Amino acid sequence: MSEQSRFEVEFTDEAEKHYDALDDNMTRRANAAVERLTENPFFGPNIVKLKGELQGQYRYRVGSYRIVYSVDQQRRVVTVRGIFRRGRAYR
Repeated sequence: MSEQSRFEVEFTDEAEKHYDALDDNMTRRANAAVERLTENPFFGPNIVKLKGELQGQYRYRVGSYRIVYSVDQQRRVVTVRGIFRRGRAYR
């Protein structure tokens, strides 16, 4: 995939705090997941488009964590909104 067709990734302040709190193993896994989002943030076995209050956002399952993000197709930007343990992701 060419560099021009990749998505850029941004973190909200809240997502940055969540990321900084991850242990080393989960940080590595989150980094790999975010790298995959640069290639295709819409499709994958662990990616689901959210409904209800979170409509328009997606979640990427990484073990017991969920990366919640939105996508601006025009700007080709993925905005990570949070990295949560499964039970806290949808509150």
